[in-house]
Amino acid sequence: MIKGKKTGQDDGNYTKIPNNILKARNLSSNAVRVLGLLIDRQSALDSAGKLREDNLFYMVASAFDDAMDISGTQVQRTILPELESKGLITRHRCPQDADSVYRRYTFYSLNWDRIYTYDGSQKDVTKEAKKKAKGHKAQEVLRSRQTLETVTEAVSDAVSDAVSAVIPEAVTEPVTNTSDADRPVLKALADTLHYGCIEDMMQLDWDYPQRESEQHFFFMDMFKKFALHRLGYISLDYDDALYKVVTLFAEWDRCSEGIARIKVECRIKAIEDTLTKVIKSLQDV
Repeated sequence: MIKGKKTGQDDGNYTKIPNNILKARNLSSNAVRVLGLLIDRQSALDSAGKLREDNLFYMVASAFDDAMDISGTQVQRTILPELESKGLITRHRCPQDADSVYRRYTFYSLNWDRIYTYDGSQKDVTKEAKKKAKGHKAQEVLRSRQTLETVTEAVSDAVSDAVSAVIPEAVTEPVTNTSDADRPVLKALADTLHYGCIEDMMQLDWDYPQRESEQHFFFMDMFKKFALHRLGYISLDYDDALYKVVTLFAEWDRCSEGIARIKVECRIKAIEDTLTKVIKSLQDV
């Protein structure tokens, strides 16, 4: 036994921790676990006859790493100061000779009188105040987010209503065939839009570029093809393709999918109007 004090451990593979410590309402669960580890360490050294006469002992940080869900560094920065502030342990800086090098290590002593008489019946007022303040802040953040979502949804609906007045319903049914009469116009459009051939213009390329500088051109190509589909010159699986493009555009433009859809529709409509004029001029030739 340690100088007339109980070590808290029998010969079995368990550690005795006083009930007042286990049930303490003003000690964190990590503090109770760390104190248990320190009790176990002191008891093991005492049983092996390796405990110093002054009952001080050393414990490596890795021992906390192996037994805790938090790192040894966190234990040293937060948990040990908590135990020391409660008077349950004391840390000592003791000289220790290792490999002929004079070093200083942190040793621990357990304040058993304080451990056995510790009153943990009352919650820590400071911690409770911090917890309550944190709860209030979380509620404020939640309310702010809900308000922002409500406002965003209202604005989105208002913009959508305004846009729908000027954007006609999309042609969602694919055009099955392109007439021979349209092929000269399509060929001219392919040249105008910098596509190598009509077939290239009619294919959706889902090879989304990784370089941000090239992503703008990806969307412009998609918008042109959507406009051509709406004009009835090429055939696309419009709804599915539009959904995919809107999803990509929302991420690229850092906006909601609702806002992204409005922006995409507006761009398609603008290109559609421009292409209508181009096609008319080609047909008049």
